[in-house]
Order: sequence, then structure tokens, then C-alpha cells
Amino acid sequence: MTDTSSTAHSFAHLNLAVASRDNLTQLGYTQMTPIQAASLPLTLAGRDLIAQARPAAARPPPFCCLC
Repeated sequence: MTDTSSTAHSFAHLNLAVASRDNLTQLGYTQMTPIQAASLPLTLAGRDLIAQARPAAARPPPFCCLC
């Protein structure tokens, strides 16, 4: 089950490189959408993922920044 607290929706809690966190902050991204909160921890752990979100629910730049 995915934690849905506000901390769980913050990019700050992910184990990201400092440069990635700084870039996200500079771009104004501090909170993840629900699909990002559910999927990014899995992909950062090296898991394969297929996900579906409502149109316009996911913000493409944070996905691109973290690749």
C-alpha cells in the first residue's frame, strides 16, 4: 500500500541526487502527483512499471528529470 501522507508526496523524501533535487526545486516542483508518488519509488528501486493516470495528472518534467 502506498503512503498518501503529504511527506510521501514530496520529492524531498526520495533518494535523489542533489542535482536532481535542486533542478526540481528550481523548476517549482515540490509535491508529486498521486501517480508519481505511487510510481517513482518503484522505478527508482529498479522495478518495471506500467501505470495509467488521468489525463494531465502526471507532470512530464519530473519524470524526465529523474531518468
